[in-house]
Amino acid sequence: MEISDIISLNCLLTPETKHIINKNTLKHCKKNAVLVNAARGPCVNEPDLVEHLKNNPEFRAGLDVYEKEPIMADGLKDLPNAIILPHIASATFWTRSGMSTLAARNIVAMLKGHKANNHSNIKDIETYLHKFDTGKDVGFAPKNAPSIVNAKELGLLA
Repeated sequence: MEISDIISLNCLLTPETKHIINKNTLKHCKKNAVLVNAARGPCVNEPDLVEHLKNNPEFRAGLDVYEKEPIMADGLKDLPNAIILPHIASATFWTRSGMSTLAARNIVAMLKGHKANNHSNIKDIETYLHKFDTGKDVGFAPKNAPSIVNAKELGLLA
């Protein structure tokens, strides 16, 4: 971090990454570095970041997520070297169009009697995808509301 001009967080939030950016890591950053949090808010200890930004005016931060969203650490919104956004990084035409299309297809699928996919832990994604590529039932992937992998199989593509 001592030589990095830009530090971009793009990690999952896990016990190991919570507060991965804190006063100890910030003290090893270049004085004029830029921190971008494109991960999750709690990856950054916000009070530590506020203190660092106040003490290092050449250091900058770009945040779209916050540790205790929607609340921000005291003083963060008033710092001229912090660019803060209201959690809208996904607000592109392409992303929102895809989200809208998927939502509409889910409604149609539910009306046709398909159940919504609530699998949060599919262990063998290749086998799961293989079922949709081949149409062959592999025994554990039920018909469900559309996703990127099965909207065509359910006959829901425009």
